[in-house]
Amino acid sequence: MPHNVLVTGAAGYIGGSVIADILSRTDETLKAVNIFAAARSQDQVDKISKLDRVHAFLVDLQDKPAVEYAIAKYEIDIVIHTAGAIFPDMLSNLLSGLGDHRRATGNKTYLIHASSSYVYLESF
Repeated sequence: MPHNVLVTGAAGYIGGSVIADILSRTDETLKAVNIFAAARSQDQVDKISKLDRVHAFLVDLQDKPAVEYAIAKYEIDIVIHTAGAIFPDMLSNLLSGLGDHRRATGNKTYLIHASSSYVYLESF
């Protein structure tokens, strides 16, 4: 059974790189992955949707019911959270949606978090 993977921050550097890497893989396991991309604007949805095998949709990650609905609707079992902004609600909402999906289906769910948010010192 192929995995349904949601990439947040898909319009950004890390998220875009994750999607590009998945799309470039030739092994059957990754070729079978269904890729979904959460976007915060319709412009981002339109641009991301042009990628082969990527299903983009509009969602505010701080809106818990909307996040839970999207995870259930698209049967997401893996979230790769790369959205640059650090808001605890985003992560909490993603975890809640994955937990609901796991309880409803009995399938394992996973969250991978990567961020480029960092405080750089002037000396660097």
